[in-house]
Amino acid sequence: MNKLLLEKFIQGECTAEEAELVQQWLNRHPEGLDEYLLGVWNEPITEPMPPAMEQTLLNEAASWPGYQEATLPKKLPIPRWLFRLAAAALIIGIAGWWLFRQPASPRKLTHQKVLISAAANATMRYLLPDQSVVWLKANARLQVDTQLYNHPNRTVELLAGEAFFEVQKNAAHPFIVQNGLVQTRVLGTSFSVKTGLSDSATLVTVATGKVAVSHNEKVLDVLLPGKQISVQSKTGSFSKSTVPVWLASLWKEDELPLTNAPFPELQQAMQMLYGINLHTNSRQVKARHYNIRLKRNMPVQEVIQVLALLNHHLYKKMNADTWVLY
Repeated sequence: MNKLLLEKFIQGECTAEEAELVQQWLNRHPEGLDEYLLGVWNEPITEPMPPAMEQTLLNEAASWPGYQEATLPKKLPIPRWLFRLAAAALIIGIAGWWLFRQPASPRKLTHQKVLISAAANATMRYLLPDQSVVWLKANARLQVDTQLYNHPNRTVELLAGEAFFEVQKNAAHPFIVQNGLVQTRVLGTSFSVKTGLSDSATLVTVATGKVAVSHNEKVLDVLLPGKQISVQSKTGSFSKSTVPVWLASLWKEDELPLTNAPFPELQQAMQMLYGINLHTNSRQVKARHYNIRLKRNMPVQEVIQVLALLNHHLYKKMNADTWVLY
């Protein structure tokens, strides 16, 4: 660690980026502070003591028993013990500052749990203490211990339903979503977790970044964007699949832009946004890739008409839930 940067940090003169860099270094190398303080103590004296420091130490010494005030000659070198006293004062100050910044060990904190519940017919947005964002689907419930959050992990518990997380990056404090024995752990990313499925599974879908999923403290897999894992809550058995990246957060969005999407992805989007089944027997329709912006509040028939017009298809409505392109 650069000595000048460390001194700048102690004096509170660092930028936010510099302060974060030094803090991470001190967390990894706590012995580094001891080495720095020892260096301050052993540093050779190469210049006269600054007048302000001299006066401060003399004022302090005036309170000692038996001290008699004396006028020091202007050219007389300052005794070495006075420099050592100054260094000792500096060391005590820095050490006190460092201890103040570090959590006591062990540290016992009281629980202060907050239950966040989304209404039956609405999506809810909730801001966590570290500015990470949680989107709760209708009827979802999330529990956060605001007192223990960030000490040392940012842990939340998904009690029911589905939630989408946009996590602020912080390597020193991993973000953890707990759901029974299933745990999802990240540093900074966006992903969704869904519970309460008919087969008692927990479903994790990644939109950005990396997500580690474990069961009963055993890591099952590390997922990348567009990957999904379904974990049996009781046994820990799991299966993985590849899905569109937008799948993790579609339920909270008002529209979905599809870019160069294959027909199966278009089918999936139509089913999730409008609740319809889109079919075709045409090889041409199946082979095409689609570019369209799907809006949730747009009537289904208008969407089909635009889709057919843009791609030179014909369409037919089979029943209320099924449409065919050809």
